[in-house]
Amino acid sequence: MEGQKFGLGAQRHVDCEREIGQHGMDSRSDFQSALLGAWLFGFGTIAFLYFAVYRNLPRNTAVAADILTRLTSENPMWWAALAACLVLGCALVGSWPRKSSLGLWIVLGVTFLIPVGFLGMFMIIASKAREAAK
Repeated sequence: MEGQKFGLGAQRHVDCEREIGQHGMDSRSDFQSALLGAWLFGFGTIAFLYFAVYRNLPRNTAVAADILTRLTSENPMWWAALAACLVLGCALVGSWPRKSSLGLWIVLGVTFLIPVGFLGMFMIIASKAREAAK
């Protein structure tokens, strides 16, 4: 037994590691929690912008970048939603069984490229507009 070999303190450490392995979070589930939270936040932001801005606009209408920044990064509720999505991701991943489907995480990772692509496209357009304004 490991506790006899290394003393009582080592036995407690082994028991804690065993308990964390059964019920706690490890680095893999931390990554999964962050991925799920970011995925929820990304698609939630897309849905929020659609319902707040784009739903009632006529076709071929432009939206100023300052409107999008006011609704997102300058909005305290948007930052609160980020925190809530990360907490929700941690809660959901923590409540799942230890053996979850690898396919689910691959699909989440691939579909997460959609909001990341929108963010990248917005940043490029904003930098081009800033260069053109000089």
